Amino acid sequence: GTSLMTVHVHNITLSGRPGAATVELLHCRLLLTGCKVACRPDASEGTCVRLGRGCQANFAGCEFTGGAYGVIALGYASLDGCSFTGFTRAAVDMREGARGL
Repeated sequence: GTSLMTVHVHNITLSGRPGAATVELLHCRLLLTGCKVACRPDASEGTCVRLGRGCQANFAGCEFTGGAYGVIALGYASLDGCSFTGFTRAAVDMREGARGL
């Protein structure tokens, strides 16, 4: 198999853009530490983070705010010490086939 590209993100603030998820990944390894992720209510289903089947995402100490969904995962998601506020639907939605902690 092919190894995944790894992206490390530390202590930044991410805010959504109109009509799309704040963070959307299809195939990579993502490590977010101490980040603030805000989504717009008019985003794609009001989603902060959307992870495809080929993703492995680890979030540690992150804050997710606003919108309908915090994290929609089809792949692997670890959410260690994260907080979720202001979501109208699910803060975390682990869809069919998803794995997580």
